Amino acid sequence: MRALVLILMLSFPLLCNAGEVYKWRDKDGNIHYSDVEPSKQTTERKVVKAKDGKPLTPEQQAAKDKSDKAKVRQAECDKAKANVATISGTGKILMDLNGDGKPEEITPEQRASQTEVMKAAVVINCTQ
Repeated sequence: MRALVLILMLSFPLLCNAGEVYKWRDKDGNIHYSDVEPSKQTTERKVVKAKDGKPLTPEQQAAKDKSDKAKVRQAECDKAKANVATISGTGKILMDLNGDGKPEEITPEQRASQTEVMKAAVVINCTQ
């Protein structure tokens, strides 16, 4: 009986193992995923599971990372568009342009300049 309990206790961690995925960047800047840690590479170890509790494959993890990156990029695009809408309006705009920590009302010239900067941010963040 003790032997059976011992065998069950020793095999339990094997049943609870989550998927381990290693992520690294090669010398050309390409990102790679593998379930085997490469030698002589700095890696980022991720333990991942799908919604059903099963471990994600490296391909699934790469697709998830790509989706997450797209969501962040869309949020940055939305924020840039909101900034353009705000500065293009007629309301008073306060900004700390001189870095002293105190926001001051911007002049019409500063407003025009900042509008161009914010429009450039839209171009950068909203083009694929």
